[in-house]
Amino acid sequence: MMPFDQSFQITIKKLATTAFLAVAMLSLNSPDAAAQKKKQFSESEISTALTYKAKQDVDYDFKVSGRPTEEMVKKAQMQSSSELFKKTGYVIADATNRVVRVLLDTNSDRKLDYFSYYKDGIEVYREVDTDYDSEPNEYRWLGSAGTRWGIDRNQDGEIDQWKVISAEEVAYEVFMAIKNRDDARYQRLLLSKEELASLGLSGDLAKDAAARLDNARKGFANMVRGQKAIDGSAKWINSGNGKPSLAAAGRGLSKDLICHDHASSVFESGAGGTDTLALGTLVKVGDVWRLMELPQVVPRGKAIENGGLLFPVAQIIPQFDPVNPTERVDEELAGLYEELTKMETAIAKEAEPGVEMAKLQKDRAMMQWKIYQKIPEKEKSNWLENIGDTVSNAYQMEAYPEGLRFLESVIKTLREAKKPQSLDYIRWRMIHAEYYKKLERSDRREKEDVAEEYYKKLEAFGSEFPKSKFAPEALFMIGQNFEVSRNADPEKASRWYQACEQRYEGTDFGKRAAGAVRRIDGRGKAVPFSGKTVDGKVFDISNRTLRDRIVVVYFWEMWCADQKVNAKGDTAFEVFQDIKSKYKDEVVIVSANIEANADAYKEFDGELKGIFEMHAPGGMESSPLAAQLGIVSEPTMIVWDKEGKLIDSESGVGDLDRIIQKQE
Repeated sequence: MMPFDQSFQITIKKLATTAFLAVAMLSLNSPDAAAQKKKQFSESEISTALTYKAKQDVDYDFKVSGRPTEEMVKKAQMQSSSELFKKTGYVIADATNRVVRVLLDTNSDRKLDYFSYYKDGIEVYREVDTDYDSEPNEYRWLGSAGTRWGIDRNQDGEIDQWKVISAEEVAYEVFMAIKNRDDARYQRLLLSKEELASLGLSGDLAKDAAARLDNARKGFANMVRGQKAIDGSAKWINSGNGKPSLAAAGRGLSKDLICHDHASSVFESGAGGTDTLALGTLVKVGDVWRLMELPQVVPRGKAIENGGLLFPVAQIIPQFDPVNPTERVDEELAGLYEELTKMETAIAKEAEPGVEMAKLQKDRAMMQWKIYQKIPEKEKSNWLENIGDTVSNAYQMEAYPEGLRFLESVIKTLREAKKPQSLDYIRWRMIHAEYYKKLERSDRREKEDVAEEYYKKLEAFGSEFPKSKFAPEALFMIGQNFEVSRNADPEKASRWYQACEQRYEGTDFGKRAAGAVRRIDGRGKAVPFSGKTVDGKVFDISNRTLRDRIVVVYFWEMWCADQKVNAKGDTAFEVFQDIKSKYKDEVVIVSANIEANADAYKEFDGELKGIFEMHAPGGMESSPLAAQLGIVSEPTMIVWDKEGKLIDSESGVGDLDRIIQKQE
């Protein structure tokens, strides 16, 4: 067998040099790279290295959901990367010398910014921190795992935009979004309004595409509720679309378009057998494929109803004039669209912010405004939102420094013309673009001031646009700020939550606000909480069998599982087991997991013995478990006393024993 070092040198030559790990690990702070090379890493250090998990869905070797097994650690070998890469870091291999992890510090700031995963010796996934702020902002699938390249702008672990994704991977993402009831995952697959405009559609074709896209944006929740085939046990099989089609320029289409006009995928339903998920028309925009209509779970024996935007099945007469293929219904408007497309191309080629980029962005904004003035009245609202999106994004990325001033002038002009539609959307986008831009460029102390300014603007937004669909969120976020910020004031938080609940009763944020009020104002009261356990039983805090027993409910997602909660370095579930051993049946512990990824939760192998186990996906924003008590931070532990009264909702798991002793 080839020596360990030599084997790695051959393998490593094939690797790229950027990726992500959130924090410095093991002995990375050692300034002497040569000393690292000679160091023999302990099993504890190797175990720590293997504990880090990919944030996204991918299959790789030595994958763990909790801590690595003793057998796995014994099979692993680890060495410094300094000799192989000329960079500080670590390379981990299995017993056969195949690489399983590569961790690097590529900019010598003593923090690992490259975290790479392997399957069968081939790199299949990496996480990248390109701005070196200890948070990931890019995720890439490689090798046999596919081609996806996701961008995480706000660095919260969720992909905000696909930079590269194939049609087959779009099909998979749609299926998983339906399976996990994940609206955000679905929405980021849809064609944006800006991208729709860039396709160069006009006339009836443009109207048809816009209508389909609008229905796709709004109809996901109802579609998911209305189908039963894709449940938690359904499995995606494949996407059998074959070769893409090319729709040539013609009437209604100013340029060639690559598409799958009747895209679909096959899956195995929970009830058994294979079924079809029809995706409709997919279009290629640059390096990404885009969904543009609502998916349809096709009942067996039924015809597919979506798709056919560009090649209708019933179409017989060609929709173009071979002599004049670019003839359009509205030549002036089509010319503006064509100019806009040229600007989009120029912006894409201009890599860095600067004077030239700012000019291009300004010209694009003015062209969008010209188009807004020409399009039919019924299309103006959507187009105005498109302007709000593109200009705000450009401002946030420092590509258009005067962007907010331009949008302010748009708001003023439309107010004077008494055309209020979509002005709330523009203001909402402006507030968040300014906030995130300042936040990214602030130190820790400045971030608090930026946040205070942000919440004041949210308050002003609620007064300016009380009927906006964003107003409930604004009020809820203000309440959340008063609950968890440096100027925490539970009474003010409760008042804002109450305002949100009363004004916007029945909305998602209204329901969450009602739960937060119950939690904040419920100290010493019998605050309700109930739900189904994973084995189908009902747990209700008001049940008589729980009297004379302290009840602990722990709200968490998968990333919380490895957090240390006390000086001993125990995790929450290790503490819970100690509590169960010490107090026996005097204490009831409920694990309320709200992880959106149902598959990730199923893989969790933490110690849950003797604990009521609940799982309702959706995170703090959408999980019905979290909504009951308006959970605004994770993890959160809530404790009821032996009389069924809420006694604590602010302490950490490390304080649980002390809380229980006070009740004895």
